[in-house]
Amino acid sequence: MVPDPTGTLQEGEMYLRLENFDIGSRIDLFGLNLVCLRNPCYLASDVQKYKNVNYLELHHLSNVCVFPASSKLEYSQASLLSGGDYDGDYVFVTWNQDICAELQV
Repeated sequence: MVPDPTGTLQEGEMYLRLENFDIGSRIDLFGLNLVCLRNPCYLASDVQKYKNVNYLELHHLSNVCVFPASSKLEYSQASLLSGGDYDGDYVFVTWNQDICAELQV
């Protein structure tokens, strides 16, 4: 996971575009709610739901979770995921809408 280098993303948003460069395929998940968590996940509050948004300014990024980075935010979005940070932490992401619909934020 990385912070938004453009400052475009707002709280509650994230950017994720998955690409397989070997076969030239892409999975666009834009407009979907995504559920993210980081291991270890001890508390229910360590699981977060984000709206996956599509901003042209971020199209150069793929296969990485991009979270908002703004001084206006009370907490970094990474810290909400079990106290994570942007030093190379891995995040589990699901776009299964049955799971995403069940999570109350």
